[in-house]
Amino acid sequence: MPDDVLTTTPMSSTGGKRSADARATLLCARIHTGRTHEIRRHLALLGHHVLGDTRYGKARANRSFARHHGLTRPFLHAWRLDVAHPCDGRLSVTAPLPLELRSVLQRLR
Repeated sequence: MPDDVLTTTPMSSTGGKRSADARATLLCARIHTGRTHEIRRHLALLGHHVLGDTRYGKARANRSFARHHGLTRPFLHAWRLDVAHPCDGRLSVTAPLPLELRSVLQRLR
């Protein structure tokens, strides 16, 4: 994925009804500065809050996703981490999406 691209996938679980969880987008973002809460703060400033985020998120949407989809944590996951390695140059570590987040996605599709 290029450095400056966000990949998005619209998700909906409402069947056309309007509710707190009527619109959600699954996205892939690249951290540039590594500052604390970088993704959460920037998305919140743009009006696109991370679901389940109690600091920067929307309480109504968080309650709705907890009640209807079992989301009890921020829907945020570092699937890959690339760091400088003193001997090999780069180290890349990947992790699958946790079960609780996969379950939410399955309910939304």
